[in-house]
Amino acid sequence: HGLSIYEITHPPLGKYLMSLGIRAFGMTPFGWRVVCALFGTMMVPLCYVFMWAVSKNSWISAFTTALLVFDFMHFTLSRIGTIDVIVGFFILLTFYLMYLVLDDLKMGCSWKTVCLMILNGMAAGAAMASKWTGVYACAGIAVLFFTFLFQEYGTAAARTRKGMSGQAAISYLAGRS
Repeated sequence: HGLSIYEITHPPLGKYLMSLGIRAFGMTPFGWRVVCALFGTMMVPLCYVFMWAVSKNSWISAFTTALLVFDFMHFTLSRIGTIDVIVGFFILLTFYLMYLVLDDLKMGCSWKTVCLMILNGMAAGAAMASKWTGVYACAGIAVLFFTFLFQEYGTAAARTRKGMSGQAAISYLAGRS
């Protein structure tokens, strides 16, 4: 109806995304729900790809994806008009991209790693711009990232194991060695 969003309990991105469905299909139950259904559906292959990256096993990936598909809460949130499944998608995408970043950082910083970090920041930003619970998930991601950096490069034992000094570790991560 061209009205501005008047509900302000959460950031606006999730509501703007839902409004695309309303704009395309009208102010109908289908229009309210179509975007949530699409995000819930996109979570399924994302879950499979994420578990494939972690386990390199198609059975584990399929089993994990089946758990998501047959989870009644995921099914319910994907079919009703709430922003929870949208933020859930962006949080899962953020965790997947952070896994790829950390996996790449074990071999040093490259352009691929930088691109993955940028995509990760965009997914994290979308999660936080959809619902406030995205902030908590992103705080957890930050803890994982800095814990990884400390374990890999922050302790003297880790640098000795890699045969580098503190300055060399910084240069290595910056891609200058």
